[in-house]
Amino acid sequence: MWQEAADFANRYNRTVVQAGLWLKPHNNSGGRVRAVQWRDKAQTQMGRRLLEAVLQYGDVSIGMKRQLVEIETERAIFNAKIAAATRQVDRLNRLLNDLDEVEAMV
Repeated sequence: MWQEAADFANRYNRTVVQAGLWLKPHNNSGGRVRAVQWRDKAQTQMGRRLLEAVLQYGDVSIGMKRQLVEIETERAIFNAKIAAATRQVDRLNRLLNDLDEVEAMV
């Protein structure tokens, strides 16, 4: 999924850069897989509020705004998939630790 995050960002950056935005895989603290986040072109700010500002106030065409909304929909689904996978890995690791503790009691 690490590579998937990079591929996702690379696939859409040619489009979103035209609106002054950038997509970048970003590590949350302790996260195993990188979620894809909105960034400004200078890479100094991060968050969906950047997309919202472009959609509300940006000097971009209606067609570009529609593309950005479609990309945001795909990004949100992708990030939800990453969150679910990360939760499953955490649960499996806890299970393995519990089993190791029980095994050590024998």
